[in-house]
Amino acid sequence: MLTLTSIQSSIGGSRILRGVDLTVPEGQLCCLMGRNGVGKTSTLRTIVGLFKPDAGQVTLSGTDITRMAPEERARRGIAYVPQGREIFPFLTVEENLLLGATARGLKTNGKLDRIFTLFPIIKEFLPRKGGMLSGGQQQQLAIARALLTEPKVLILDEPTEGIQPNVIDQIGDALKILRAEDKMSILLVEQYLDFCRELADVFYIMDRGTIVAEGGVKDLTDEVVKKHLTV
Repeated sequence: MLTLTSIQSSIGGSRILRGVDLTVPEGQLCCLMGRNGVGKTSTLRTIVGLFKPDAGQVTLSGTDITRMAPEERARRGIAYVPQGREIFPFLTVEENLLLGATARGLKTNGKLDRIFTLFPIIKEFLPRKGGMLSGGQQQQLAIARALLTEPKVLILDEPTEGIQPNVIDQIGDALKILRAEDKMSILLVEQYLDFCRELADVFYIMDRGTIVAEGGVKDLTDEVVKKHLTV
């Protein structure tokens, strides 16, 4: 579904991505892991078009999107939930949701019921301003808004960061449902190891701007974790 080939990127003359090769299989959940500052978020921003690579190629469903603008990538099926969630705090929960669909010229007919099934708390808070929600509730809203764009690839940057355990479980349950539906691919940047082991089909580990380990989730052994992830 999504492939990065030999991606190289620099910021201010400093190389941050060094030949990244990564594939998100169709209908599967891929977890991208690594210590802080190794290039994970930069990889995501390259995928969605916020960073322009110096070299390499990004393809979506076999189409080269490397030079496409971010809005064109969104129209082609990439949805991005960044760190910090970036909801609109002065709009209501319902207005935040509607913006997700409207951005792609889609209607929400019947789609909100699915969102309420995945994240029941959202229905209760529809008239509330987004900024009044807790961090975990905002994360659920941000994911729901992204889902209303009907993405081919859903990209999440550390969705469990700063979130209370019960909401982490709710987000995990929602991602399991989405994966089981086999309608989209999911790329997840995450530092919570158990969350990745429970959800992922495949994993990649980054260090210093390159991929240093990859495989099926069964290959994410304690030895691999100790070598590449333990601080």
